[in-house]
Amino acid sequence: MAQGDHLIVRHATYTHHAIDLEDGFVVHYGRGLHDKSQARVEKVPREIFTRGKPVKTGIHPARFSPDQIIQRALSRLGENEYDLLDNNCEHFVNWCRLGVSESAQIQHAESFFRRGGAAAAKAAFPRVTHRLAEKISIGRVTSKAITRCGFTAALAGDAVQLSVEAIAIRRGTGADKTQRLGQQSGALASGGVGFMLGGPTGAAVGIGSWCFGEWVGQRATKKLRQTIQNNPSD
Repeated sequence: MAQGDHLIVRHATYTHHAIDLEDGFVVHYGRGLHDKSQARVEKVPREIFTRGKPVKTGIHPARFSPDQIIQRALSRLGENEYDLLDNNCEHFVNWCRLGVSESAQIQHAESFFRRGGAAAAKAAFPRVTHRLAEKISIGRVTSKAITRCGFTAALAGDAVQLSVEAIAIRRGTGADKTQRLGQQSGALASGGVGFMLGGPTGAAVGIGSWCFGEWVGQRATKKLRQTIQNNPSD
């Protein structure tokens, strides 16, 4: 590990990120998940950051020199503007090294929620995605459920979709592939149950109902996402 490296520590349900100062200290956005009001960009001993867990380094090449990365990190010491979705520890590290404030774990979680995984995704990301679960996923799942009208085949498809997506994410499958697997499994399950209930016609109705619910859910998610962006303090 070298000065300016992206350090990553994996905890049970999330990853924590920091910039290595190569003198036994790191700079990170500390305490964000535990106490947002006390979250700060701070310089701490590496053992405080790792808490005894293994450390790995990020794989993306930096756009700045090590000295520039350190300068950028130290320039934000004391900052108290932590936001889980828009300014977390990974956003901070990527801004220091790449000049872009982004978080892969949040993007992955958001992508999963946009496909409607409220209960399953809470299990997969119980801490990282709490706010998303409340504001995006519940709205999406509710909007999908309204289109079902109790139709067994479509409801079964939803259940299969959520299960497949949760398993795929736990295995580290990419967001796009996870989406395809979930959608394919959901549609097939809905069609299969529909066929058992009403033959070819039932299968067609099952797939049609499931696809319509997906479309409605995506529309609802888009509206909810816009609302969150326009009202970030909610």
